[in-house]
Amino acid sequence: MRFALDLAEPDGRQSPAPSPSNSTPKAELQWFPLQNHPLFSSATATAASTPAAAGRMPPNLMAWDGATRLYFWDLNKKCLHRISIRLGEPDPTSILAAFPSKVMQADTPLSFEVNKISINRNGSALLLAGLEGLRV
Repeated sequence: MRFALDLAEPDGRQSPAPSPSNSTPKAELQWFPLQNHPLFSSATATAASTPAAAGRMPPNLMAWDGATRLYFWDLNKKCLHRISIRLGEPDPTSILAAFPSKVMQADTPLSFEVNKISINRNGSALLLAGLEGLRV
């Protein structure tokens, strides 16, 4: 399974085309404290925070690569948001998150509901897991 980066942003705008040297154009980014990121104040985050039904695996829809990227699975749109983060700026306890996020879509449709995501340290492999399926 592969992910494509050419989806529209959550607000309907088209993602800028990634440059060969850097896939996150810095000039167009806005930085927010992580808890105030527009993605987490939207209906996407609200839907993800609803409690799991009885007998179902509790969702874990976020993953961190251990460095500068946070990944969030959008249950409604069935896509992955890759959010660039800055740790310790401007003070040692702060976490800033870039907006807009990169929106990625799987090249083949998923036939199951994702309940857990996990990513390796360098961001080259992503696991999507649910009660009825698994994709890497």
